[in-house]
Amino acid sequence: MAGDWIKFEISTHEKPEVWAIAERLDVDPDAVVGKLLRVWAWFDQHTETGNAPTVTKKLLDRHVCVSGFCDAVIDAGWMCEEDGTIFLPNFDRHNGKTAKTRATTAKRVAAHKSKERTGNAEGNDKGNADTVTGALPKEEKRREEKNKENTPPVSPQGGKAKRAAQLPEDFRPNETNKRLAEELGVSLVTEFPQFCDHHQAKGSTMKDWHAAMNTWIRNAHRFARSGNRQAAAGQKETPRERAIRMAAERGIPYDPQ
Repeated sequence: MAGDWIKFEISTHEKPEVWAIAERLDVDPDAVVGKLLRVWAWFDQHTETGNAPTVTKKLLDRHVCVSGFCDAVIDAGWMCEEDGTIFLPNFDRHNGKTAKTRATTAKRVAAHKSKERTGNAEGNDKGNADTVTGALPKEEKRREEKNKENTPPVSPQGGKAKRAAQLPEDFRPNETNKRLAEELGVSLVTEFPQFCDHHQAKGSTMKDWHAAMNTWIRNAHRFARSGNRQAAAGQKETPRERAIRMAAERGIPYDPQ
């Protein structure tokens, strides 16, 4: 048994794959998250590498009390099936002894550094002689802290780092955006107004709006390709293609877990 806990992203309920699974099964997205947690926990407790050669989809469906759940997860890209064996892709990124060791080590190192900082501060405070100048007056210390907060951080390349801001009213696609759209066959005449309407309505903030525009263009291209395949084959939209479309509509990258 690998352990009694697993890594779980707090943004899981916002992922397009969760929406696609919920839509296919006609269940609440929050219920999908809970059932995914049960499946991932089962793999974590009963497998070492995320492979379950002796377990069937039917048994896991019974485990979460939803018929067809595993098929929906497979279509969304969060579970795979090959030669009758089901497994979780990228298992070692979130589950297993290796992932837990990394997470535990990082937490222990952070706690140790915090303790060191606190210990040094207390030691220096007690070691100062009476003739040594004391700490800054509270008023001056607060003023220095306020000035530090108002000073933008310096980027590694030098200069001031960008801060996230809402979409400027005069924002327009730059040459990089236009070149990418031309290469991918995406119409900026159609996509740019949708990009602006979406982020203005949502109140989004970005550090680099032109990079966000590139992401929108790539998602639009990916959705267009999946849509063309459906039209040519006369098939219904799959949960994975639905996830790609939803990601494009929200201007976020499609990143299978």
